[in-house]
Amino acid sequence: MLGWTSLPFLPLIRKPTLVMMGDRDRIVPLVNGRILKMFLPKGELHIVKNAGHLFIISRLKEIEPVLRRFLDGPEQT
Repeated sequence: MLGWTSLPFLPLIRKPTLVMMGDRDRIVPLVNGRILKMFLPKGELHIVKNAGHLFIISRLKEIEPVLRRFLDGPEQT
């Protein structure tokens, strides 16, 4: 697993994809989210300021509108 990467397969994901990252995540660095967005044809990156890895729990009220907008938005084909 140490040498495996999914990057070559990301361009095959043709559906809108939301990548959310905390800018203070010590487990998964923000650069990973930027790379994902580059490789996902319909990728969108939302950066949560001053947030760590568990922002989805600690900052739910803040990110809920972002999730709703993405999930309620029109699906692009």
